[in-house]
Amino acid sequence: MNEKEILVILDKIERKKFFKLIQSQAEKEGHISPAPFLFLKKLGNVLQYTGGILLGIFSGIFTLLLIYILVVYLLHLQL
Repeated sequence: MNEKEILVILDKIERKKFFKLIQSQAEKEGHISPAPFLFLKKLGNVLQYTGGILLGIFSGIFTLLLIYILVVYLLHLQL
């Protein structure tokens, strides 16, 4: 990273902090309604990883059941 990229990133971070400060002051003074608690904003990554793990488990179970049914069917054909 060169200096320009670092300065752009720092500028974005400072801008977010500034806007957050202005928003909190406006909420305290009653000019705007308070922002609601966003459940997904706080736990989005946890839910995403949990969903990925569950998807892997379900696809594994489905694959095992499909293979079991296929093997049982093939064994019945040979009898």
